Amino acid sequence: MDQSDLPLSWRFTRSPRLRAVPVGSSTALFCERTQALFELNSTARLIWDELAAGFDLKSAVQRLEGIGASRRDAEAIVTPLLDQWLRLGHLVPQEIMAEYSDSCPTSIALRIGPLAAELCFVGDADLQSAEAAFGHFAHDNATPHERIGIVGRKGTDYLFVGDAPVGMAPRTQTIPRLKALLTEAYCASVHGGFLAHAALVSLKGKRVLLSGAPGAGKTTLTLALAASGFAYGGDDIVQIEADGTASGISFAAAAKSDAWRLLGNYVTGLEDLPIYERNDGKRTRYVVPVDLDNEGPQPIDVVLLLHRTQGVDARLDRLTPLQALRVLLESGYSTRHSVSAQTIEGLATNLSNATCARFVYDGLADAVALIKKVVHE
Repeated sequence: MDQSDLPLSWRFTRSPRLRAVPVGSSTALFCERTQALFELNSTARLIWDELAAGFDLKSAVQRLEGIGASRRDAEAIVTPLLDQWLRLGHLVPQEIMAEYSDSCPTSIALRIGPLAAELCFVGDADLQSAEAAFGHFAHDNATPHERIGIVGRKGTDYLFVGDAPVGMAPRTQTIPRLKALLTEAYCASVHGGFLAHAALVSLKGKRVLLSGAPGAGKTTLTLALAASGFAYGGDDIVQIEADGTASGISFAAAAKSDAWRLLGNYVTGLEDLPIYERNDGKRTRYVVPVDLDNEGPQPIDVVLLLHRTQGVDARLDRLTPLQALRVLLESGYSTRHSVSAQTIEGLATNLSNATCARFVYDGLADAVALIKKVVHE
């Protein structure tokens, strides 16, 4: 939101999960939710104290004028700081907080693995887009562990987790922000086993896990497979259970702009999907394949470590189960920041019976054909 759209009379509330912490002669804002510190210089500290105490924008500007700044310079200092604090959720307009607290929102109950969550929509927040991205998780009997609120105001959304503000975003960024919040809540809800950064698809009951560094084409290949007869288990997170079995988390796949041309032959209507902007600046369309793999934890039959190389024919370079295990562990983490010996034993047993390979490829058609061949062997 352009801060010129905020009335000078608006007052602000500090996030309950934020503290101003004196550190020697300096001051830092500490956010409990993100575990991040934000240093304030003396001018920023003066403005923060004014706004966090509930005074309005006009008052913050006048404080700077009182120490010698012109009106123009004072506004030029206050505006970007306020914008940053609103985007980070450090402050929220009291009017928005009241609207969120006092309303009876429209909501969607979701079940994502062990997580039960509720998305609540207030004002002109875009319920329809959220249903398109997350509606496949809808579950009428889910009693929420996590409540995420979206208050819409003139194309800008204010986001809340529980009663705490977590940020302001233009509507083009809201769906990526919601996905990130739901992913964060899901990861915190998982106990035991570990989570691998990988994709999961299945064909005729056989599960294929795809792992690879950023840029290896994991999401693009996963969507091509999903359009070629494979059930979609997710493009980013795979939950490995203590017994070594795996299940995917079928968040909508994030198809980035550099892959849209490649996916045009696979994803029908891709060009008609809305475009969103992630925090990293990448333009993204979200795709929910029709056939989802919701069978729960199952053994892994094929592990492919993706290496996309221009101009090569698709091929498999066989790996030992131990090599594949090492790569998966490097891409994984648990909510306890450690993996139990029991989980390692279970996964090792599973991979001993799986096809493990380094998958070198370029074109999607050749890659899909070879993966189908491997699954049928």
